[in-house]
Amino acid sequence: MRSYGWGALLWLLLLPSVGAAETPADQAYARATAFRDRASQLSEHGAKSTREDLLQARDALQQGLQYLDDPTVAALAEGSKTLRFRRLNLLGDLVRVQVWIGDRDAAVAAWRALDAMSWHEGLIDFVVDKDPATAALLDDPRLAEVRRHEALAVRDATAPSIAVPYAVQLTEAQRVAGLSQVWMAARDRFVWFDHVPDLDWDRLYLETLPLVQRAADTDAYYRVLARFLAQLHDGHTGILPPKELEDHWYARPGLRTAWLDGEVVVTSVSDAALRRQGVARGDRILAIDGEPVEQYAQRAVRPQLSSSTPQDLQLRMYTYALLTGDAATPVRLSVELADGQRSEVRAARSGYTVVKAPEAPLLRIRRDGVAVLRVSQLENDAGLQALKQALPRVRAARGLILDLRGNGGGNTWFGLQILRYLAAAPLPSLRSVERDNGSSLAQARGARLIEWRPVQQEPVAPEPNTYSGPVAMLVDAGTFSAGEDTAAVFRLMRRGPLVGQATGGSTGQPLLLALPGGGSARICVKRDSYPDGTDFVGVGVLPDIVAAPTRTDLRDGKDPVLERAVAALGQQWPSTSP
Repeated sequence: MRSYGWGALLWLLLLPSVGAAETPADQAYARATAFRDRASQLSEHGAKSTREDLLQARDALQQGLQYLDDPTVAALAEGSKTLRFRRLNLLGDLVRVQVWIGDRDAAVAAWRALDAMSWHEGLIDFVVDKDPATAALLDDPRLAEVRRHEALAVRDATAPSIAVPYAVQLTEAQRVAGLSQVWMAARDRFVWFDHVPDLDWDRLYLETLPLVQRAADTDAYYRVLARFLAQLHDGHTGILPPKELEDHWYARPGLRTAWLDGEVVVTSVSDAALRRQGVARGDRILAIDGEPVEQYAQRAVRPQLSSSTPQDLQLRMYTYALLTGDAATPVRLSVELADGQRSEVRAARSGYTVVKAPEAPLLRIRRDGVAVLRVSQLENDAGLQALKQALPRVRAARGLILDLRGNGGGNTWFGLQILRYLAAAPLPSLRSVERDNGSSLAQARGARLIEWRPVQQEPVAPEPNTYSGPVAMLVDAGTFSAGEDTAAVFRLMRRGPLVGQATGGSTGQPLLLALPGGGSARICVKRDSYPDGTDFVGVGVLPDIVAAPTRTDLRDGKDPVLERAVAALGQQWPSTSP
């Protein structure tokens, strides 16, 4: 899933949150919104609106605030963050309207009421909304605290004394502060501790402290942090090193590998120099820098990897991270070629010429009349647009295959928009919750608890111009995050079979923490499951039909997973539904 910054958080809190069934809080939200909409219509011309319209807009906003003050509505707001923050919208609008009316005292009073409710990074810009007259109001000494409070919120969000810029060597105090920040954030907010029941997180912190204190440099420090967070075994939790270290961590040669049938096999070669050395798809990697490949992976790669499932770990270890390292250091590979001969090759991690494959269309119609939509990512709506543009051709096709293999995610919304075109009813919703440790006051009184609060989701209606033909979806361990959410919803739709291998088993919402030296940590703070509470995080979305390529398939350019899905179109399939 997409991660959001602090500025976007305020925006998200102000969005309407509508569940599949409208609740009393939703109804109250809608009514409060009606007051605001009325005021917005009356004051749409800002300071140029007529005085009569501005007075009516003021009255509408005040009526909305009075409605929110009703004890019944106030009680509903305690359990609904979006309803509670509707007051913030009304007060922000009221500040501007009172400025335009010319009632400075009333505008100041509205802003002070808003400030008493919440301090946020970006809140001043939200209230001012690019209006010069409202911005000038901040010069009033009665609003001096507003600027101070926002500065405090910014400092709280960014921790500038801890999140210092990159240096080759951080101080011991800075290193300890970074570890402590990560430990405490995970302790209070991480949502999957039940997946690591034997982990004593506090003990691990104490055991990691001396390692951090002895770290020779910033590179070594971040590797300690990576191993620390890897113990949480979560694919949406981990360490991102400073950009200055990326070439030391992530540089890799121009080939990709995978674990197939107990072997590490080359799946693609993009480096012309490696091709000239005879390395080809389907070759087997036997050793790396003279060490047997499995032994090397377990020793040099696995300890720093954060993963949620065995298949996720396997993919990260043997595909994403196996050959990564320092750009200045080439890697030596022992390769078994197609003819069975063993070859020693030297692969540069930088400075090579990458042979770029021609860009293929996202949607194609096979000779057998089956449409295949390749959805390799959900960072944008490219897959959705390809489907929309080709919809007449898809309707005439014998069936549709959605290929989400290797889809590392992005924004779930883009995946759901594709599924809308396959649905006859509103899309089923996954269950999402966030962790709530109770109020500080309750904890002070001894009531320490972990409560799971639902994250309300807006229902997604079907597209009127829908596709009703047979469908199948291809998935594998690389189907991850938003891609995995999309696969899980497709499973709940029972629209067609999932074909391939279990997905990566990790989704959620990472909280991003800035760390000393310019890197960051991600902590998963949202817990997603099927509607009945059954987990797919830590398991994966399971395929209805298991299929995987072999080493021979790779060499021959065959795709048995796709062919198995084509054969299953329109047929009954065994169900692995939760």
